[in-house]
Amino acid sequence: MQWIINWWIVGLRRRSRSRKYVDMVLGDQDLSELAKGSGIALFFKIISLPMGLLTSLIISRRYGAEAMGIYGLMTTVMGIVVSVGLLWLGSAMPRFLWEARARYKGDEGWWRVMKGDEGFHNSQAIYRTAVRLIFVSWILLSPLLYFIAPWLSETIFHEPKLLLPLQVASLFVLPMMWYGLNTAYLLAEKKVYHSELITKAIVPLGMLLMVFGSYWIWPTYYIPVWAYLLTGWLGMVVSLYFLWKHKYVAIRGNLFDWKKMMKVSGPMLVTGMAGIFLTQTDILMLWWLTTTTNVWIYRIIQSLVALIPIGLVLLSPILSPKISELFWHNNYKKMKNIINIGAVIMSGIWFLIFMFFILFSRPILGLRWSNFIIWSTAFVILSWGMLVSVLCGINTLYMNVTGKEKIVQNVYLIAITINIFFNYLLIPLYGIVWSATATTISLIFWNVYLTWWIWRHDGVKVFWIH
Repeated sequence: MQWIINWWIVGLRRRSRSRKYVDMVLGDQDLSELAKGSGIALFFKIISLPMGLLTSLIISRRYGAEAMGIYGLMTTVMGIVVSVGLLWLGSAMPRFLWEARARYKGDEGWWRVMKGDEGFHNSQAIYRTAVRLIFVSWILLSPLLYFIAPWLSETIFHEPKLLLPLQVASLFVLPMMWYGLNTAYLLAEKKVYHSELITKAIVPLGMLLMVFGSYWIWPTYYIPVWAYLLTGWLGMVVSLYFLWKHKYVAIRGNLFDWKKMMKVSGPMLVTGMAGIFLTQTDILMLWWLTTTTNVWIYRIIQSLVALIPIGLVLLSPILSPKISELFWHNNYKKMKNIINIGAVIMSGIWFLIFMFFILFSRPILGLRWSNFIIWSTAFVILSWGMLVSVLCGINTLYMNVTGKEKIVQNVYLIAITINIFFNYLLIPLYGIVWSATATTISLIFWNVYLTWWIWRHDGVKVFWIH
């Protein structure tokens, strides 16, 4: 991977117009890390997309629509269970690591900068404590998933064939959580290449090979489910190897204060679950108040709109440890510079994708003109909500890594209340167009409020427009 980056940099430097900008970036360690991390993330994202599409195509064409439905339901349930089981420690890891390395409160009660192995061993203690916490959550969640599997399959999803996959999946909760924690830890340590290699290349490739190869041996509709669960073990083993290789793992040693970890990750967990619920509120309200056709087309529109903030998705894991490091080392000037550069990059990517969808939305959706007018209106409204999210930048990320996670939690809960109120009020009158409007109102509320709060109290402009 490094030779690809070097080849690309040499090619840019040969152009006289771009040479001074390349030298400026390479001459600054923080900008160089941001540029290389973003390039690596984009490279592996491009690799993972065709593998994911090919896997979905094989499942739907070879194993059938029923297999695709069971696979989709099971992965949704497992995603929620694993997210709750991780206690949002993955998102909190950059905060823990760089705060612990930057400052330590000694017995005398004063703060001092940690040096050498002292900060490194403290990071190992954080990882050991996080592993013990997910073991506790695994002990609680795994039996719970097993026993509520009949209720989920028959009462909630009305799919009896989902019972066996959910019960088997309860045995794989621990490796899936451990895999998620390890890759988050690698990202927090700024090992972007190793984390992206596992999540975007090794695991998707393993899934593709198992789904394709097993069809010729045992073509049952449960194969995609078993392949998905086995890739959890694969991701856990490979990520543990990279952690051991870089000496981030030590079985024995001191432990971090688990109460402090839960005090930070608890509000992040509430915020994360609120964010998931916020994106699904309009789907649930449409399903309750209108027809399944509206739900189906709205999900397609949501999937397309989710591609618009791809710059935010790609840059956030790279920016998170860097902002946390600079903040806890009191390097505020450099932190603001990194945030501004990230905002410009994210806004540029948003503009390109948004214009592409505006120009080609009708052939992409493949709709008749009468339906296109209504559904494209919902698409444009949701896109403007995403525009506000991108322009407001990494407000949630900044608040979480700088110790203001409780404020984010409260704002997200208010946004959910706004979303539910407007959906319930407007959907019976105007359908999916006003459902998109309700979601956009809640998006604009929490993004604008958090961005204003950061600028007002911390003096940091996380938004692009100055």
